[in-house]
Amino acid sequence: QVFAAGAGLGNLAIGMTTGWYLAKYQGMGPRGIALGCVIESYLTAMSFVARLGLHKAFKEYHFFTNWKNLHHYYKQGLEILRIGSSILLTNLSEIILPFAAGLFASWRSLSSGAAWNTVMQLIGITGFLRYALAFSVCKEVSASVGASNFSHAKKLGIHGLITTLTYTTPPAL
Repeated sequence: QVFAAGAGLGNLAIGMTTGWYLAKYQGMGPRGIALGCVIESYLTAMSFVARLGLHKAFKEYHFFTNWKNLHHYYKQGLEILRIGSSILLTNLSEIILPFAAGLFASWRSLSSGAAWNTVMQLIGITGFLRYALAFSVCKEVSASVGASNFSHAKKLGIHGLITTLTYTTPPAL
């Protein structure tokens, strides 16, 4: 959770700085802001890959050397894609629509585009906290259900909902 929050703040800084630099000093305007968002996404992906490959906690997991049975994973991936295609389309629309709105704001003026991207980055940071807390609660509730301790699972769910709302609502407001 700390890493996700730090990565979110780092993404905010990289995305804002890159988009602002390309738009203002390179004279690219809205294309510079769009390119800054793309560069930030690739840098984020590369930083996560580097963390998986270089951090000592992940040394026993061979993320980048297990290429033997890829056809099994390919079939499994197609099945997951078939099952989750509606969720995929929802997520794509949630990504494309704010991006398009950011481009329209940038066409209006550079400061409007910068303001829009700043707000979207801050919304993303508050989302990281919400997802981290929700994932932790889901994991604990699943463990309690797996142990057939349903009353404990219900208490965890209620307390997790209250905790998540308590910690994530004020920053979003």
